[in-house]
Amino acid sequence: MQTAVPQSPAPHNKAALLLLAVLMLCVAGCRPPAGVRRPPPVRAVPENTLATLAATDRFDGAFHALARIELSGDRGAYPLKTAILMRWPDALRVEHLPLLGPPDFFMTLAGSRLQISVPGEKAYWTGAPTRENLASFLPIGLSGGELIALLRGACPPGEGMTSVQTVPEADMDAGRLDLFDPDGKRLTLWTDPTSRHVQRCTRFAEDGREVYTVRFEDHRLLSGRPWPMRIRFTAPGPPATVMTVRFTDPVLSPDTVPGRFDLPIPPGTLPRRLPAGPP
Repeated sequence: MQTAVPQSPAPHNKAALLLLAVLMLCVAGCRPPAGVRRPPPVRAVPENTLATLAATDRFDGAFHALARIELSGDRGAYPLKTAILMRWPDALRVEHLPLLGPPDFFMTLAGSRLQISVPGEKAYWTGAPTRENLASFLPIGLSGGELIALLRGACPPGEGMTSVQTVPEADMDAGRLDLFDPDGKRLTLWTDPTSRHVQRCTRFAEDGREVYTVRFEDHRLLSGRPWPMRIRFTAPGPPATVMTVRFTDPVLSPDTVPGRFDLPIPPGTLPRRLPAGPP
């Protein structure tokens, strides 16, 4: 994707023009001297900006799909076929589907609880869905909340994002939104100007280093909501990681079995507790 020279969009109404002018004045007035890197000043995030993103992210019922996942990194390359079940905002179930036989790996996320079961090995883990705990099973450097959001085609702002800048640009007619926390961590989103769904997002560390980039492609409408059928995650690392998810047979249906996000402990299995830690 190539980024073109920023252009001023044609606002839909006077209110949009006024909001854009105010944001541009704030950005210009708070620009640091050349060569100096410091976090942008903390300002209140416009409620309508994030409310629009939240509204396009939400969905009712449960999302079901088969997913082909290609994961590559310092541990090698792994093609996987899985069954995905999601419920908004923080519930996920993943089942690995081997070539022969029933699912042999189960993972569920529900709020602050992570559960993993490998019945064939009588292995069971439970704990918080932190980046560290998930990295033991999926080496992608994401917390549970980030993983769920990315699989549903959103990029979570995360806690602590307290200032915002909007940058209109002609990048495939997508609008750019920069979110910051007081320490200078930045999350940049590129959104579709019509549907407001996220097309691409990049998370940066305090020093400006890219942490990861996610691209959402081949959107399909499910109950009126654009849903990406292809998701590509790249993290420069170290270690460098690439993950591509392709959904097939997606369905949004009423959530009639909420208990599916709770994994029972297999008989004769001693559950193991995963370490606690920050998300």
